[in-house]
Amino acid sequence: MNDARGRSGSEPVPEEQPRAGSPQTAQDMTIAPAADRTRPSSRLTRAPVRWCTWVLDGERSWGSIDVQPGECGTARYRLVVFPPGITGTERRLLRLSRAWPAWGAVLWLMSEACLSSALRPWAAFGISTMVYLGIEASLISKVGVLRPQVRTLSVELIAGYPDRRSAPIYAEIKALVAALANADAMRAQKQMTTTDHEAAWWQLYDRLGTDQSQPLDEQPPI
Repeated sequence: MNDARGRSGSEPVPEEQPRAGSPQTAQDMTIAPAADRTRPSSRLTRAPVRWCTWVLDGERSWGSIDVQPGECGTARYRLVVFPPGITGTERRLLRLSRAWPAWGAVLWLMSEACLSSALRPWAAFGISTMVYLGIEASLISKVGVLRPQVRTLSVELIAGYPDRRSAPIYAEIKALVAALANADAMRAQKQMTTTDHEAAWWQLYDRLGTDQSQPLDEQPPI
């Protein structure tokens, strides 16, 4: 008993060591970066919206280039160039208006099938048709000014049969697409500003010209 008291009185009491992973003082504390608090449900909700936006926006802001293989070795090349300065919303509306006959038919069939289980056939038919026509009229009114400004150039080639009239048009389409793709690549690599990209877009849009372009209504959907 005395030995224990003597040792406790003569020997210094060891200081308590901080536990591993615990800060010694408030100054040593570091605030960890905040974790992503985005709820999984919100991420799942945004995913379909982003996908639809990507589909309507397309790969190119200036328009599109389509290659449609046909029968007997034929292939149709079609270049569509939007007016420079067009906004993302206007571009989506243009694409949607051109593809509306196909998308609208799917929407009409889906609404008809869903409403037929709850309403009479004639009522389901009437409501579906009114919705279809209402959306179509809204799209036409919103893109009515833009549609005449869209310039297109198309040509149809037959493999193995060179055509003197089609060859220059095909060469012009290739040159325009190459120049537009080069401008996109330079902007993506930050070698060209957005203003310079739009200026190059304007030059190629004017180069296409209204004399070479064809009415958009006579072309297949964008």
